[in-house]
Amino acid sequence: MAIKANRFSFIRAALCFNEEYARLAREHNKANVLCLGGRTMEWGTAERTFETFLTTPFAGGRHEQRVKKLGEKI
Repeated sequence: MAIKANRFSFIRAALCFNEEYARLAREHNKANVLCLGGRTMEWGTAERTFETFLTTPFAGGRHEQRVKKLGEKI
């Protein structure tokens, strides 16, 4: 799901297995699409991961240049 979504320059999808992955995806990569494993994740973990993803801001700074490159056409 994340691989297919990331083919579009305006999408930065992240496959997240827990809250830590979600926090890092938002802080470092400015992810804007969350992908979760439906058969591999318990409901409570999915809820916490989703909440973390929605509430974590992009950190900017040293990550800004990399995120900018993700949106460029090759």
